Amino acid sequence: MVELNVDSLVVAKTLLDEEDVSAISRSLVQNIRRLLQMVWEVKVQHSYHEANTCADALVTIGCKMESTLMIYESCPTQLRHLLVADQMGVPQPRMVNF
Repeated sequence: MVELNVDSLVVAKTLLDEEDVSAISRSLVQNIRRLLQMVWEVKVQHSYHEANTCADALVTIGCKMESTLMIYESCPTQLRHLLVADQMGVPQPRMVNF
């Protein structure tokens, strides 16, 4: 099973609903929906952004890389403090938009 955690509730609902989307995002959403319907089980769920700090850090690292593949033998420096905080149970503050 593939688990897809999305930190946008709107995106998670859009991927799961069969409703039409705006012309700007229609092609992307249709492609993602096609992938979700392939011969594998995919669970799409919403995760709060604060629960994805390590994933966000890895994405940032990946966007700055020049090569397409990087194998780490130890934890990347940029990620180490996030993993330590997670192991210690340090809560991540919830961002509130007003």
